[in-house]
Amino acid sequence: MQEGRTGLLAPPGDADGLAAELMRIGADRAAARLMGRQARAHYETAWSPPASLAALMRVYAEAIALSRGRAHGRHRAPSAMVPALGGDHGA
Repeated sequence: MQEGRTGLLAPPGDADGLAAELMRIGADRAAARLMGRQARAHYETAWSPPASLAALMRVYAEAIALSRGRAHGRHRAPSAMVPALGGDHGA
């Protein structure tokens, strides 16, 4: 989630802060629609079933490649996790 772009945050237990954020976005319909479109676009690229499957397939392919490299005495560090599998959620 990207604060102010794909959603809004309030500190845990801060009912007044949550209410203020809800009032702010409720008062600006254009900003609310834009935030909704941006959130949907982020979901589609990082978290939708096709995106998640593609990310999982990349991880499996890398694991297989690493396994084969170890079998031949070659070692290398795995790449960073892809967003859909727990990596950078702000991407």
